[in-house]
Amino acid sequence: MNSGDIIRELRKGKRLSYRELADKANVSHTFVSEWEKGNIPSLLDKAESVVKNLDLSRWDEIKTLLEKEIKNLNEQRLKQDYETSKSILDQQISDEQIQDDIKLLQQFQVVDVNFREFAGKLSRNDIHIVAEVIRKRKTQKDEH
Repeated sequence: MNSGDIIRELRKGKRLSYRELADKANVSHTFVSEWEKGNIPSLLDKAESVVKNLDLSRWDEIKTLLEKEIKNLNEQRLKQDYETSKSILDQQISDEQIQDDIKLLQQFQVVDVNFREFAGKLSRNDIHIVAEVIRKRKTQKDEH
């Protein structure tokens, strides 16, 4: 059983919809829905607000589970990021690809400088690695 399963169980036990619980906890209904689906909330203060509106006596149990889930997720992401980085180091990266990477980084507000200024500070591989990590994480998020 994960923290989302406990939240679902408690919410249903109180006969609350996602929206009703979200309104009481001052969070979005998608926050509650995504948590119950197993997508780990990144903000513990929001999570605590949800739990307070269900059964505060279970906060310590849920918080412990959440911390483990977040740690596991971070370890998975680091491993994926490492694998992405490793595969990129063997590639030849074109000027066009680097420009696309910079546009992506600007879109996600990773950088707020033009291509020439940024490219002068980092290697082509560094730029491409950061962009590829963002692309992979965005794809994973879109799939959920």
